[in-house]
Amino acid sequence: MIYFIENGQDGHIKIGYAKAPEKRLKELQTGTPYPLKILKTIEGDRKAEQAFHTVFGYCRVKGEWFKPDQKLKAFIENEYHNISESESGLKGKWFHNFKADGNIKNQGQIISVDKDHVICQLYSWISGGPTNQQAFDRQDVTGWNLYDTDREMVEYYHRRFGKGNTTTAMEKWDYQKRFFS
Repeated sequence: MIYFIENGQDGHIKIGYAKAPEKRLKELQTGTPYPLKILKTIEGDRKAEQAFHTVFGYCRVKGEWFKPDQKLKAFIENEYHNISESESGLKGKWFHNFKADGNIKNQGQIISVDKDHVICQLYSWISGGPTNQQAFDRQDVTGWNLYDTDREMVEYYHRRFGKGNTTTAMEKWDYQKRFFS
């Protein structure tokens, strides 16, 4: 689960991942004289935690602690709820999104979904490896091509542009990790 814990002294907010957030709160409380409280927990894994760190990186204080800026507080106070894959059909999908001229802008995988946003892991065109994570407005997804697998995503690119090979992003990345690490 992803948790948002507030420090009662300065209002800083820790965004973290734990299987048992209440237990994690107790562990953190032993290291600070200031009261801590859980503001919100949502379903998510370590990838989603990293995505939140990226999205709110502009207000990072240190490590996993963030200034309680207006956007972060609004996100927490919002009627946020994680939409399960079966409800949204988006989480886990691979995608291409497009520039105004019809050319592909990004390729990646949707790793988290809420009622207003999708958080995506983007992948390099060159290495096939993960690059950065980015949040998009959920309404923007309507113009994207969605695929069940990275293979389908690569095959679409190959069919449309008639170039490149059909090695998937994950296959390229696995190959590089094995042989060049």
